Amino acid sequence: MKRAIYILLAAMLLGLCACGANPAESTPAAAAALEANSGVTTSGGEAYKYLDRTSVFPFGTNSKVTDIAVSRDHIYVCGNGDENALFCTIDYENDDGAVRFDGSKTISLPDSGSIRALGIASDAEHIYVVTGKPSEDGSTYDAYVAFVFDGYGNIANKIDIDFPMDDLLSGIAAAEGGQFWVYGTHNLMAYTKGGELAGHIADYEMDLCTPTVIGGRLYIQALDYRSQFPGIYIADASSASLIKVSDTLELAPNVSHVQSLTGGGLINDGKNIFSIDTDMQYTSILDWYSLTLDYGYKYKCICEVDEGVLLAVPDSSAEIVCMSIRQKTDDRTLITVAFYGQATETMDTVTMQFDRHSPEYRVECVDYGSDEAGLNRLLTDLSSGKSFDLVVSDGQINPQSGFVDLYPLIDADGALNREDFVPEILTGLESRGALNVIWGGFIIGTLQEMGLPVQSGCALTLAGLPAALAAAGYDGPLFDSFYTKEHLLDCMAPGVLTSAYNEADGNYILDNEHVRGLIALCDACPLEFSFENETDLENLRFSEVLQWKELGGVDDIDVLEKNSENAIAYFDGRNGGDNFTKLACAPRDCYMIPRSCTDVERAWGFLRTLLTSDWQVKRYADRKIGLPISREALNTVLNSCLSENQVSEVNYMIANGTVMGYTQTATAGIITDGLKGYFSGAVELGSALETTQSKLNIFMSEQRG
Repeated sequence: MKRAIYILLAAMLLGLCACGANPAESTPAAAAALEANSGVTTSGGEAYKYLDRTSVFPFGTNSKVTDIAVSRDHIYVCGNGDENALFCTIDYENDDGAVRFDGSKTISLPDSGSIRALGIASDAEHIYVVTGKPSEDGSTYDAYVAFVFDGYGNIANKIDIDFPMDDLLSGIAAAEGGQFWVYGTHNLMAYTKGGELAGHIADYEMDLCTPTVIGGRLYIQALDYRSQFPGIYIADASSASLIKVSDTLELAPNVSHVQSLTGGGLINDGKNIFSIDTDMQYTSILDWYSLTLDYGYKYKCICEVDEGVLLAVPDSSAEIVCMSIRQKTDDRTLITVAFYGQATETMDTVTMQFDRHSPEYRVECVDYGSDEAGLNRLLTDLSSGKSFDLVVSDGQINPQSGFVDLYPLIDADGALNREDFVPEILTGLESRGALNVIWGGFIIGTLQEMGLPVQSGCALTLAGLPAALAAAGYDGPLFDSFYTKEHLLDCMAPGVLTSAYNEADGNYILDNEHVRGLIALCDACPLEFSFENETDLENLRFSEVLQWKELGGVDDIDVLEKNSENAIAYFDGRNGGDNFTKLACAPRDCYMIPRSCTDVERAWGFLRTLLTSDWQVKRYADRKIGLPISREALNTVLNSCLSENQVSEVNYMIANGTVMGYTQTATAGIITDGLKGYFSGAVELGSALETTQSKLNIFMSEQRG
């Protein structure tokens, strides 16, 4: 029982301590401090706090910033590239909250190609960088070294860190008296700048969170399994002990490496940043959600360089973000946005992106939910003349139903033109020469082979695979066995539509050998699969040859090339093969201006900010959420992160993929729905194909007007 309680408490605390965890809940005391200091309003003409954001990429976009520290007029940055550890300084000036980044200077780390930079800290005179030498399998580190630099970037000392191998060193912090601390989950070790071990605190009955420095001393939140309660402690090097200063955890655990140059300590609990003093009195200096509509647990390190001016590094990012908290009157232009098919969190994320990069606009949102009733309410409101500046959807709304043609707005823009966008996307979204909808970004879905026994340059067809696989001795499944018939057919719908389309009359002919062959592959999958069904789990088999992949960002493309020693190939129609590649709207990025909008020029002035190259580079710099529709931004993102061969592969898939706009998505849905009866055994295949074909052609006739 006691052990179970320990495990439960550990899980609760670790869930709050870990970067990337769910946002921590504020305590009543924290909530009171926040309420007293927020001052945020959204009403026009009233004072409110807002956030100015600027960014810098010190090592380029093809890297990861690990940690930052600030001393004097310099930002010190450590990070890792593909091959080596990185360290540099950036000059900056702060003019009343307007931080300007100037030149950067790269500083060499000895043996940078064999080590990884783990963290950085600073005091008044020195900079401390801790590095780790990765183990052979890359799962841990075989050795740790700390480098001490003077204020001019010269190495003053190199210190071997004898950190316990049964713990993982996770960071470094500078304390008073020329000491620095390295820490993990159960160990804290203090060293002098001369390399002497000043104290080692080891306690495996305690889980430690990320520490903060207050008044030159190291404070840390921890869960003591012996007392079963969390607390706040001072790390004392001389006695090699933790001295409790608070019996209760008034603030949620610190989730970021933080540093303050304004005198106090900082705690980022994921929902707020609090300034905290030695008496454990704290004040909110930033409410993450009210100012950014985002959460602070996404940032792994934060520095307060001046009052209301913070530097932060998003997790797994190459970016340093400067956030300046300002007070102003909300005189921004009001934009009203209707959302459909988006969860509330998604709606908030969209709004965050608007507010962050379009400070001249403030946004009011109306959420219509994601069910059919919500769609009907939205369409009724639009048809009755209710005015919105923008409609954001998941692509299920017919763009021909009362939305503005965006082409005249693009053509009259002066700074943007049609050539600025990925041409295949615009063409795919057109309807009778009009562009009633535009995506901010897109993702690629594709069928990927995992090193099949096919010759390079041969047409890649599903019909030809069984014989090739049999010859190679492979008797496993073509697809993972949790794929259902409908799921696989949905993935393969573009290939079905392409092979069945008759360009002569613009109709579909479904009953042909190729379509029947594709359906046969689907028919080999189960009708249903449940991960809760023990029998399904016992029979679960994974394919070694075919996988359906969604490339949500360039990180996914990077992973694909590393899946196999053999060259990766896609069913993209190359060399006359099958083509199952489809281009779909990225989440939160399907935009339409309704004809009921009272000021189309105002709405376009707002929407265009989301389509500019600069904004799109920022939007997709995290490499995860999609690919930009701006051609310039797309080239920037791809070329900064991928190899020449990878860029070529992506461009080929874009040029030859099926754009899944409203019409394409609807026709794919008709096929999937039309074959449900066949898959369940209720009707014969020929009858199902005939009925589905009729529905497809009626729909296409309606679309042609």
